Amino acid sequence: MKDLRQLADILLDAVHAPIVQMETLGELKAFLLSRTGIKGEGDDHRNDIQTEAGLAIGTEWAARCLDDLSRSVKFMRGVDQAIKDRLRSEPNQPVELLYAGTGPFATLAFPLLSRYTPEQLQLTLVEINEMSFGALKRLFAHPAYSGFVRQLLHADCTKLELPNWDDIDILLSETMQYTLQREHQVPITQYLVPRLRDDVVLIPQEIKVALAALEMVGGGGDWLVTPLSPLLELSKAGLTSSLTSTGAPGTEAAPHELFLPPRAEVKGVLVLTTDIHIYGTEHLGYNESGLTNAKSIHHAGGAAVGRHFKWYYGYTPEPGIVWEMWDSV
Repeated sequence: MKDLRQLADILLDAVHAPIVQMETLGELKAFLLSRTGIKGEGDDHRNDIQTEAGLAIGTEWAARCLDDLSRSVKFMRGVDQAIKDRLRSEPNQPVELLYAGTGPFATLAFPLLSRYTPEQLQLTLVEINEMSFGALKRLFAHPAYSGFVRQLLHADCTKLELPNWDDIDILLSETMQYTLQREHQVPITQYLVPRLRDDVVLIPQEIKVALAALEMVGGGGDWLVTPLSPLLELSKAGLTSSLTSTGAPGTEAAPHELFLPPRAEVKGVLVLTTDIHIYGTEHLGYNESGLTNAKSIHHAGGAAVGRHFKWYYGYTPEPGIVWEMWDSV
């Protein structure tokens, strides 16, 4: 079996074919399962945690995120780029990385430990799920990795208190589902970013959700995506919308309203799409990952009449876009 450095080199090097990278992800997962002792058996591995801010997924589901090739590889590469950039600007001190919502493996950072030393990289690892946190402790108890840990915290990232906010260089959090629904990505970002330095690097740097039409074309199962309107963006600036002068994402009391003009050529299903700029050159576009699947919300049917679309981003009973649509009379 390959060692961690060999596994990381294959995953981070874009020259390797996807089949090779999938096999390597499988080896990495086997390595992590053996180090953490996770068996994946029993309902307790699947228990999600519902908090005031959203859903924290169970240990088994968090472990399965590793199987999403594009998600795993591109996030690892983005984090690696961000660490290298920081070390170039500050070569004489370690990069301080806050990983909010690690799951059982700290998947998006752990393989990178083979490329750095504790003098170059220090991790603050935060996980709310008790079973995932236990696995994380077992993983980082190994002498080869324990030196990288600044803090290992069993906590809710939307209520986190740190003694060293100003030391953090990179905030990494991938606690999301497509269209920013159900999980904590928005509340975590909104809570943590204002507490960190102005120059902190946020990964992912930007998440965009938009309204589009999705139509199958040809006989090969290809899909034509027709953009209709941007809806919101999540970045260091917070949750914003380019549709209003205030940039606010809308609320239940003051939702946004769009008129979608008649376009006879637009057919198929009305969907919400997600685009993720991870860091630097790393992006996840339409359908590249489970994080960027389209969410079908209405069958447009190619009708030539316009429609009104009203929406806002809500937080209860769980985060997500709340929408309403009706035909023009």
